[in-house]
Amino acid sequence: MKIRAFDLDDDFDVIKTWITDERTHMMWCANLITYPLEKEKLRSFPSEIAGKFGDSPFVAVDDEGRVVGFYCYSLNHETHEEMPKFVMVDASVRGKGIGKEMIKLAVRNAFSDPDALAVQLNVFRENSRAKRCYEGVGFTERKNTPNAFKYKDESWGRCNMIIKRYTGLMTAFVAVVLLIPTVIISAIFVFITKVRYDKLSTHYPKNDGLVGDKHSETYQVTVVDLSYYKKKQQIDK
Repeated sequence: MKIRAFDLDDDFDVIKTWITDERTHMMWCANLITYPLEKEKLRSFPSEIAGKFGDSPFVAVDDEGRVVGFYCYSLNHETHEEMPKFVMVDASVRGKGIGKEMIKLAVRNAFSDPDALAVQLNVFRENSRAKRCYEGVGFTERKNTPNAFKYKDESWGRCNMIIKRYTGLMTAFVAVVLLIPTVIISAIFVFITKVRYDKLSTHYPKNDGLVGDKHSETYQVTVVDLSYYKKKQQIDK
């Protein structure tokens, strides 16, 4: 998969088929773009948000050259946070990891900008599939706003999610730090066990076939000597 700039003339006829009902459309754009999706509206809307927020539209293209995803994003230079918006995936490939792969690439591209310290986005809590997708990429909840949007007789909560530039590195660092004591303790245990084994091997040399205790020749000699002294004591008596 790769990400490229959105081209209205080439891409509109493809993405207009992805949303076929009003409710899904509202989940996608929160009624900022009228339903049904029209070419001229989509032509003017990116220009409007580009003027307000600096957003640019992009599409995801699979390995066979098909457009399978769409999103816009911009960088807030005050908070140093990138923000993907209007994320949409081809309905025919939903549930196949396409959205997750696209968002991963979007995050990677965002962090290629040294000014970007985090990537944040908003998703309606009722859009559980999209929320799980973002969580799978590494986004975590930062803020929840109940009753943020009304659609007919429904009231949807909005969840703001974020992923920070160093989240992955910090997770790996913590894992290594937690692993170090285990490795050290295991090494000490192995060392102590080996030392004790070496001492026992020295004190109890290998049995060379003498009749008696199976553990060692040294112990056999000790047993014989004790028997001798016991018999001697009986004779003396």
